[in-house]
Amino acid sequence: MVDLHEHQLTLVVASPVWAAKLRYLVPSLLKSFSSHQQLRHITEINIKISKLQNYHRPPAVHRKVHMSPQSAELIRQTAESIDDPGLRQSLLKLSRRGDTDDDTQ
Repeated sequence: MVDLHEHQLTLVVASPVWAAKLRYLVPSLLKSFSSHQQLRHITEINIKISKLQNYHRPPAVHRKVHMSPQSAELIRQTAESIDDPGLRQSLLKLSRRGDTDDDTQ
């Protein structure tokens, strides 16, 4: 899960292990974001842990979200620099959302 509010990006993960891995990556992510116009406004990344099996999703808000090709490329480039294969694959999958108008992926 992800939440973006003004300059603060919040990532919610199901595992303390993932939280630790992501916290380790925060400085390099912020550095990468600072060099890209569309992400430059993100100056803080918070990592939270939530047991997803107990998580109750709020009512769905149906809105189409568009990812620019530049954002998709940034995520792809970031993924290629990640050593963790699971995180790399997830970021690559996310980056492919910028290649299509189909939001059902």
